[in-house]
Amino acid sequence: MTWRERPTATCEARSGLRAIQNSLQCNNRGLVCGRTVKEGQVMPLMKGTAHQLESITIRDEAPGDQPAIHEVHALAFSGPAEAKLVDEVRQSGDLVISLVAAEGDLILGHILLSKLEAPMRALALAPVAVHPDFQRQGIGSAMIRKGLENAGHDGWEAVFVLGDVCYYSRFGFSVQAAKGYFSPYSGEHFMMLQLGPRKILTSGRLVYPAPFRSSGLS
Repeated sequence: MTWRERPTATCEARSGLRAIQNSLQCNNRGLVCGRTVKEGQVMPLMKGTAHQLESITIRDEAPGDQPAIHEVHALAFSGPAEAKLVDEVRQSGDLVISLVAAEGDLILGHILLSKLEAPMRALALAPVAVHPDFQRQGIGSAMIRKGLENAGHDGWEAVFVLGDVCYYSRFGFSVQAAKGYFSPYSGEHFMMLQLGPRKILTSGRLVYPAPFRSSGLS
């Protein structure tokens, strides 16, 4: 079911995190920059959010979810660019992990992890979207936590993300860890999380899937 088929849904909330833009600042989302964890560790679920997630399932994208996923991204980012990017990554064959947050037959959120050309087995986390009516309830964090868990279980060695340092540092992402790598997104908001104990190269070139390079979001 898409949100246009749900009469009670509203589409007036602010846009969510733009995970692939260059200038992100700590803002009024209630994030505390000092609340970080050691590199490679994931912060546990914040107190007070568990009850909000009881009715929500984090699962793999299923056939038929695509229209609702597209709509959630368009609503969360107040425009079609990220929704189009997700569609194109899916079509390119570079999609590795695609998770949705679902409540019944409604899709509330979506995250995408896609394959990078890198000195190790690495993924790009982007974009991350939660329907505006359900932001700031722990849904995005739950999806990211599950995506990182799945990536580790599947033998991926690192995940890169461009985003709000205050937000992503809670999952163990580090700007310092990403400094040795070159990509179009390198800079003060570009972060890496190493998955697992295996030693990896700490520098090299990262090549994002073609849809990122043609999206106009870099």
